[in-house]
Amino acid sequence: MPDSAQKVTRGASPILLLLAALCFLLPFIGVSCNSAAANAALGAASSSLPGSADSSGMACLQALNGRDLATWTGLNLVSGANPTIPTDIPGCSSGSSSVSPPASGEVSIGVQPLLIIALVLIAIGVLGSALRSPLRQLVPGGAALIAGIVVIAESVTAHSAILAKLTSSASSGGTSVGALIPAGGLDTFFHIHTSLGFALILAALFLALVANGVGLASARGGRRMAPATAGGAVPAGYSAPPAPPPPPAPPPP
Repeated sequence: MPDSAQKVTRGASPILLLLAALCFLLPFIGVSCNSAAANAALGAASSSLPGSADSSGMACLQALNGRDLATWTGLNLVSGANPTIPTDIPGCSSGSSSVSPPASGEVSIGVQPLLIIALVLIAIGVLGSALRSPLRQLVPGGAALIAGIVVIAESVTAHSAILAKLTSSASSGGTSVGALIPAGGLDTFFHIHTSLGFALILAALFLALVANGVGLASARGGRRMAPATAGGAVPAGYSAPPAPPPPPAPPPP
């Protein structure tokens, strides 16, 4: 049983780690609009900014409800590439500039070193699966654990970086919605949230950690059973010693 468990975990660990790496191609974090707060801001600004709360703007805000204005994959964050920005949202015409999504350059947050570290740790875990036990379980398991912690830390770091970028753009008039509200208050008007890729990366890393933990426990159990088995086995070629001769019969009286 320990040998079969080790074989299963030995194959599962690198597969799970590779799946975690592939999940970097999926959406990692996104920014969506809080339409209710934005509607209130547009209504309050209508007196000072004529035309900002027109019917087309309100319709566009409703169309943006529940939609991401910007989406970063894990690969975007590793490479520093611009996020994906929707360019054609039904209900948002080119004339609704007051509530149109920002351009990708306005919310680009650059290279995220923590995700690069996570990818390096995943690669170390995959290569560590070729080592001999117990390093075969310790290295991938440890790499999966640390990579998971780093990915969680990156979600917090990216959230702060995106909010700071949006606030900076609003202060300079870079986003038209931000120009209607006080600088520094964009966290009320935007939802910055993790996406599917983030959850799947953590799930794959957690399963890799569990698989390596099971493999390590099985390896230790097998080593404890080996001495007992060896002690009770009969070596090959062993023959029992001859029985001692019976004692001589007593002399007759």
